[in-house]
Amino acid sequence: MENTTFLHTRFERVRLQPALALLLSLLLLISCRQEPPAIPQEDIQALSGHLDTHRPLPSQLLSGELAGGRSAAFVPGSVLRADSIRLMETLLPSLYDAGLRHMGVFFLSGDFQAETDRLILPDRPVRPPESESADAESPDAKPEVAPDTQEMNTRAEKLLRLSDSSLGYTEYRDFLVYAARFNRLLPPEEEPLHIWAINQFSETGGALAEKLKADAELPKETVLLLWLDARENPDTDGLVSVGHFFSDGLIDTVLSSRDIRDRSFSFRPGEAPWTEWPDTLKNLPERDVVIVSFFPVTPVTPIPEFVEEGNAAEAIASFPGEISGHSSAAQSRKMNKIITKAAAKYRKTLEKTAGRNQP
Repeated sequence: MENTTFLHTRFERVRLQPALALLLSLLLLISCRQEPPAIPQEDIQALSGHLDTHRPLPSQLLSGELAGGRSAAFVPGSVLRADSIRLMETLLPSLYDAGLRHMGVFFLSGDFQAETDRLILPDRPVRPPESESADAESPDAKPEVAPDTQEMNTRAEKLLRLSDSSLGYTEYRDFLVYAARFNRLLPPEEEPLHIWAINQFSETGGALAEKLKADAELPKETVLLLWLDARENPDTDGLVSVGHFFSDGLIDTVLSSRDIRDRSFSFRPGEAPWTEWPDTLKNLPERDVVIVSFFPVTPVTPIPEFVEEGNAAEAIASFPGEISGHSSAAQSRKMNKIITKAAAKYRKTLEKTAGRNQP
């Protein structure tokens, strides 16, 4: 009987050992887990006081650079970040007022620049031949009939499919349509905003700007804003680099206590007083100018049925990856699934890192 009891007790001890080891490991992890360091109260007060007296508008610093004749590069944290695309829409009128007339975008291909121009640039009134030299516009001139929203959406979506079908998101489409509508609201005597496709170029930084000017036959003094592909970790040497703020403990803490109208601004992280908080400001983009907006950080929205059986061939040609399938229908379903899953994965990333890290 004693031997039986001994064996039973020994068996129970052996069976419990893995569970005890797991429990002890968990307790050790919990005890060793370090809480994020508290933000010094003096830093919070200093930044809050600074923003009370010096809070440049989101467009102000970038507009100043463009007005001073310096080209710039906008590099958001992710191509899947919807609020960065919305930010560019919001800034366009102010940047245009600062003299911006030429913008390069990474999500369009130069192979389809003519199609881009037909969408973005308004047609000017057509004069009869006999009145071409007249100073005043002929009463017989035929003004442009502006495309309706559905037609513009269709054109913009086709451009995305032809250029980079992995970016089949409503925000990129809507940006192109916004730029087209913006141009059509300008007075006829105003030069429209030109959108140049740049994803065909291998150059980076200032060399990319010079290459675009040469190919587009623009004067060397032309000021450009280049919207670069965050996936490529692009070089911005020779350009004023512009980033979009995501999250940082000190700034988040200060902004949470301010009126929503006081939460949008721009700053230079390499200048005082921002350089005085190196231990607190750890997640800022390494850019010349950083823009803080009050838009919530959100993922892009897939365009429903962006790739269909009828346009699968053009979409496959621009898709950055191999797409296999026994039919156009199967290939289009696979591409739509990839586009949707990328946005969903980024949403999960935002949920995990919100308020803690740069995506």
